[in-house]
Amino acid sequence: MGYVAWAYLILPESERDRLEALGSEGWELVGVGGDADEGVLYLKRRALDFRERVTMEQRRRYYESLGIEARGDEGRGGE
Repeated sequence: MGYVAWAYLILPESERDRLEALGSEGWELVGVGGDADEGVLYLKRRALDFRERVTMEQRRRYYESLGIEARGDEGRGGE
């Protein structure tokens, strides 16, 4: 099996409503922590390689220039 690089994201539990959108971008909830006052959500996804990152950034800028919000994670080959 080859090397897999991971990207990590940590969110306050108060942002739980973002989980569905983040899931559609390939993020997976892998843990919940924090303290009683404020929980913390830990997410990970396969790190994008340079080609995928540039493609996504260019797509976002293009859509933003048209006033359209870029959605999904099409640059990852549907994974």
